[in-house]
Amino acid sequence: MHEPSTPPSAASCPIDHSTLTPSQKAAFDHARPGDVNQLNNIPTLAQQPSPGQKIDLPLDRTISSIPRASSSNASPSACPVAHGTKKEGDEGLVAGKKEEEGQWEYPSPQQFYNALVRKGWETPEESVEMMVNIHNWLNEEAWSQVRKWEERHDG
Repeated sequence: MHEPSTPPSAASCPIDHSTLTPSQKAAFDHARPGDVNQLNNIPTLAQQPSPGQKIDLPLDRTISSIPRASSSNASPSACPVAHGTKKEGDEGLVAGKKEEEGQWEYPSPQQFYNALVRKGWETPEESVEMMVNIHNWLNEEAWSQVRKWEERHDG
């Protein structure tokens, strides 16, 4: 297994690079800059346009209402939510909060598009912003359902 601080090399990658199209190879390599987020071991997502991309996509990212597990939690199963401290208005996307404050950050439309290209999906560029909006909304709704379940079951 590779060290968490370095991205996987082509040799350790589960994708057979010899079967990728040239644009998939470029997008795959392009989206792996070397910085790895220590909290989730995911490489930093590229914000540059993919090869052959025809329209500019937004680079803005949205901070979610979903908390990250803090490094102070004793075990991976420790819940990152402070139960019993829910305040009115806790639901929904958090505006103006920084990732360092413990919330997940959604990918920008450009990052989302780069991931789709890397995975070989043919995607109309003009649809990506709406896809990101739907992706983020679904995650927020799923988190809302988790919170409701936890409240009923003393999480």
